[in-house]
Amino acid sequence: MKKISAGKRRAIIITGAVLLAIYLIVSVVFWFTGMPKTFFRYKVKEDNTISIDYYSGFFPLLRIPDKIDGLPVTEIDTRLNEYYKVNDHKERTNYLAKLTVAVHIPDSVEILHSNAFNGFSSLTYVNIPSGLRSTENEVFAGTKVRKLVFPEGITEIGVGYEENGLNYDSFAYMKQLRKVVFPESLKKIGNNAFSDCPRLRKVTLPEGLEKIEFGAFQKSGLTEINIPKNLKKIGGCLFRETPFEKKLENKTDGDFIILNGDTIYKYIGKDENVIIPDNITSICDRAFQGSPIRSVTIPEGVKKVGGAFEFSGIEKIELPDTVEDDDLEFYYCIYLKDIRLPENTTKIRNRAFKECYSLENIVLPEGITEIGADAFDSCRSLERIVIPESVTYIGSDAFTGCTSLKEVVIKGDPVIEENAFNGCSLLRDKP
Repeated sequence: MKKISAGKRRAIIITGAVLLAIYLIVSVVFWFTGMPKTFFRYKVKEDNTISIDYYSGFFPLLRIPDKIDGLPVTEIDTRLNEYYKVNDHKERTNYLAKLTVAVHIPDSVEILHSNAFNGFSSLTYVNIPSGLRSTENEVFAGTKVRKLVFPEGITEIGVGYEENGLNYDSFAYMKQLRKVVFPESLKKIGNNAFSDCPRLRKVTLPEGLEKIEFGAFQKSGLTEINIPKNLKKIGGCLFRETPFEKKLENKTDGDFIILNGDTIYKYIGKDENVIIPDNITSICDRAFQGSPIRSVTIPEGVKKVGGAFEFSGIEKIELPDTVEDDDLEFYYCIYLKDIRLPENTTKIRNRAFKECYSLENIVLPEGITEIGADAFDSCRSLERIVIPESVTYIGSDAFTGCTSLKEVVIKGDPVIEENAFNGCSLLRDKP
């Protein structure tokens, strides 16, 4: 092999250094001026705004432009480093997106779609745009981002994307996330918003926060968090599988972990027959999940029950008329036989009694206007049900798989989705 002379080696090194310097200079210039549109695939939406769905660049600094062709950029689509055809067949992947260490998102961006920056595996810095109003799931999963700062003015985090009526995992699976700064303007944190962030240990919530939805910090590394006193809703399983939940369990003398003096977060007792304390006004979703409970006494004064008994062994329950929410859900209460609903119930939500295989007796109060999709799906022991005159809509698959259902009495004239009674083999005259 011919030896390269010292002079040529120096020339190669100098040339490489010059090219690297030019590359870095260009990247810095683009960082301050915005990346040219030639590095993006995008589409113009009906409202004359831009959605970016592919980035083909290879620079360590990425500043997404706030306008393209004079139109504001409002959306970052799913997996910015991958380009898909209409039939979902992947056509191109920009593996060089792994070189990106910093991203600036313009304040014009309102929507971040699922896994928008997944694939940007070296990404360590990103800003949250002040105009953000909707996030789908796992927006920054797989990145090395350590800190998220939500600007003042943002009122909701982890909302806008729904599956089965719930928002999922907006900022979940950020394995390096260590700090989140919340604005004083914040009112709501969505379902599973910061779940599976193992290095997120300490969180300070603003005192004006009103709602924390289901599982917001579950499976994180959380060891310390404040619970604002003005919270109107505390979702279930917020701290499931975290050191903080273990700390709560160790500090609790009785059978219940109680937050803010009036909200049952979790039942940790061993009794099958449970009496809810008189001072309780709210019970968190899945508070009794996996517990030995069979029956429960709920006092007048409890206003919110939601999905407190999902995945539990509850067999019979009477809900007092003080319960005032339409989020009642008993999904997969496979032993539930008999339930009394509050007289002020106005809606049976989607999948409310799905897979309650043992359900035999339920009276729907007059005043209910809607029976949602999958509401009684697979209630295999239900033989008869009366639909009140007030009901105006019965959703798809509402009674699918109710194989013992023999009689449905419909007093009014609701809109009934075509497949509402699929699989009801014993029902002779399907509505």
